[in-house]
Amino acid sequence: TEIKHLSLDANKLNDFAHNLTFDSRIFPYFHGLLIVSTVGLWFGIQEKNTNIIDSASVILQSGAIIHPCIKEALGVLEAVKKGDVDAKKEIIQSCFILPSVAS
Repeated sequence: TEIKHLSLDANKLNDFAHNLTFDSRIFPYFHGLLIVSTVGLWFGIQEKNTNIIDSASVILQSGAIIHPCIKEALGVLEAVKKGDVDAKKEIIQSCFILPSVAS
């Protein structure tokens, strides 16, 4: 089968992003994936993947309605640099699900 390119029409993106990021069944997995990807980039385990970073940038600049915690995680992912102390603080702050880590 052919994979069709997803159009980034602002209205479709708002509907899709809102349903995805505010759904309690999906949110923790999506948020965790963003944090793990960010940590991988921070540790240098994963080479700087411009596709991931470009995708984060597109979503952030689209004006899509997304959960604030997902938006924060995307911002950290977009800006992360290997070993950067400020990025580490932002990653820890994004780990709100683990209160003992974030405090």
